[in-house]
Amino acid sequence: MNFAGLSDIDSVWVRGVARKRHGEMIGVDWASLKAQVVNAQQRIERDAATVTLT
Repeated sequence: MNFAGLSDIDSVWVRGVARKRHGEMIGVDWASLKAQVVNAQQRIERDAATVTLT
């Protein structure tokens, strides 16, 4: 059997625009994305702490 993973995808084009080339994502601001994920995680944790389970 043959199995492929994300690392096996060299290039991705969406509507004629390259989004991934030579295995690297194009136009992704990783620092901003990480900050957004951390903010979302903190918000979810904060909101979850206010839930009363009865």
